Amino acid sequence: MNEINAAGVGVRAEIKPDGKGLRILNPTQGNELRISENGGTTASDLGLRSFDPTSRLTELNAGRGVRRVDGIDFRITDSNGVGFDVDLNASMQTVQDVIDAINAAAVLAGAGVTAGFASNGNGIVITDTAGGSGTLTLTPQNFSGAASDLGINKPSSGGIISGDDVHPVVAQGIFANVDKLQRAMLAGDQKAMTEAADALKADYDRVVRKRGEVGAVVQDIEARQNRLEDQNITTKELLSKIEDTDFTKAISDFSLLQTSLQASLQTTGQVLSLSLMDFLR
Repeated sequence: MNEINAAGVGVRAEIKPDGKGLRILNPTQGNELRISENGGTTASDLGLRSFDPTSRLTELNAGRGVRRVDGIDFRITDSNGVGFDVDLNASMQTVQDVIDAINAAAVLAGAGVTAGFASNGNGIVITDTAGGSGTLTLTPQNFSGAASDLGINKPSSGGIISGDDVHPVVAQGIFANVDKLQRAMLAGDQKAMTEAADALKADYDRVVRKRGEVGAVVQDIEARQNRLEDQNITTKELLSKIEDTDFTKAISDFSLLQTSLQASLQTTGQVLSLSLMDFLR
C-alpha cells in the first residue's frame, strides 16, 4: 500500500472497510485506471487486477456490457483457412465463458486456434497454432458488436490477436461525463455522444435533487434559528423584569404593604378578643 501511494501516479491505496484486503481508488474524473499483471500473478493474488477472466460481461465498457445478437457473433479463421463461428449466448456471464466458447468451437472445427487471457497487461488473447501461410482473422457477423466490446475486433500480429482492456476503472461524475462527450465529439461517435449526454442529464437531475434537499435543510435550520431568537428575546425580557427592579420603589411598596398588614392584624386581634359577655351587656 505504501509503495502504491508513494508512486505518484494519482491513485490512492487503502485498507478495505472490512479490514480484509486492499483497494485502489481512482480519485480523478476523466482518467482511466487499469491494474494488470506484469508477467506474474501478484495483482490477482492481491485481488487488485481490474480486468481478468472472472470479470462479468455486463460490467465491461463502463457498464455498457457486450452487445450480443441472436445467432453467430463473430467468425475466426486460422492461418490454414479453417474457420469456425462463435455464438455468445445469454448463458455466458464472464470473460472465461467467452474464452471457453472460443476454444470449444475451435476444437469442434479442427482449427488451430487457442484463446486465453494475457499474462502481461489485460485482455483476451487469441493465438494461431496452425502454422499455416495465411493470417489469423476475426470477423464480426450479423452486425454484432460483441467482438468490439470484448476488445478483440482487431488484426492479428505474429499470429496473435491481443485484445484490449475493456474494463478500466473510471471515476464517475460531471467532469468525467464532459470528458466523454468531448472525446465522442472529436471521434464523431454518435452512440458515445448520446451516452455522454444521457449521463450529463442524469448528473443535472442529481444536482437539482440535491439542491432541493439542501434547500429544505436550510429552511429547517432557519426556522429553528428564528425560534431560538424568539426564545432568546423572551428570556431577556424576563431577566430584565427580574434584574432591572427599582429598589427605592420596591422598598416603599414593601413598607406600605407591611403597614397595611400590621393594621389588618391589629384590627383582626381586636375583633377576635370580643366575648359573649360583650354582646349581653
